Amino acid sequence: MTLNNFKLILPLFFLGLQLSAITGDEAVGYFEAVFSDKIDVFSAEIEQTTFSDFSDPAVMKGRLTLKKPDKFSVDYREPEEQFVKCNGRKVWIYMPSMKQAVTQDVKNVKNRENILFGFAKFLSTLRRDFTNTLTNISGAEDLVTIESVPRSINPDFRKVVFIVDRSTWLPVKITVYYSDTSFIYVKFSNIKINGSAEDRLFEFTPPEGTTVVDALK
Repeated sequence: MTLNNFKLILPLFFLGLQLSAITGDEAVGYFEAVFSDKIDVFSAEIEQTTFSDFSDPAVMKGRLTLKKPDKFSVDYREPEEQFVKCNGRKVWIYMPSMKQAVTQDVKNVKNRENILFGFAKFLSTLRRDFTNTLTNISGAEDLVTIESVPRSINPDFRKVVFIVDRSTWLPVKITVYYSDTSFIYVKFSNIKINGSAEDRLFEFTPPEGTTVVDALK
């Protein structure tokens, strides 16, 4: 399904919302509802930038595909090929240039790693565990910012900031802050909803000659 078609089937209630009439928690609720109730497959081109205290910004570009309930795939093309696959049980990160694959059981993946890929699961915790603040974006009437700060000390990150298209309640950009100067953001474009995504897309078999590394060892 194309994004334009997706807009047409959204309830009029979503389309008619006035920003001043809703709270941060309510906005999170609409954002969550789209991913939990209306989307089985979400795919988009992504530009992922990592800022660190110890190195220059690193930019990676590729395509992200999510499939309910817990599968995801990221095929990075730039600056070099890298593949991230999750079949719901294991996560694989494969770097062809190094002939190396890193693997980890899903149950051991931390929140900081899961936010960018497990939208529906993470969004379901926001109203319960986070303080959510909604603001408009000057000069962009269709976009809003939702800032989500953990109510208790979170060792994985300090806050998450979502920029969301209010006509669809789909993400435009997500930023995860580990500190004021260390953060990662992902920008989304060419979004497609509920298209075809066969399960084999999320599987990975290490090619012959690949060194397999367990992330926890």
